[in-house]
Amino acid sequence: MKARQESDAGNRNISATPEPKKRVVILDSFEQMNETDIQEMADTLPIDRIRNSVELILRAHGVTREQLLKKGHSTTVEILRTS
Repeated sequence: MKARQESDAGNRNISATPEPKKRVVILDSFEQMNETDIQEMADTLPIDRIRNSVELILRAHGVTREQLLKKGHSTTVEILRTS
């Protein structure tokens, strides 16, 4: 997988959505699961991790990318303090 990412790195479209996983893997233990997760994160490009985080944040707030772009850029910053 790492070789694929390296060969595609120059051809990637930044606005493209992440590819869904297409395989199911059955692991023997939680330790093996953790090792697999760590390796998967290491194989993921940093821009893809950022893109995934942004997509999760947008979904959590019920906002689509189109709605966000239509809203425009905000010129003010509001700091909220919670007690």
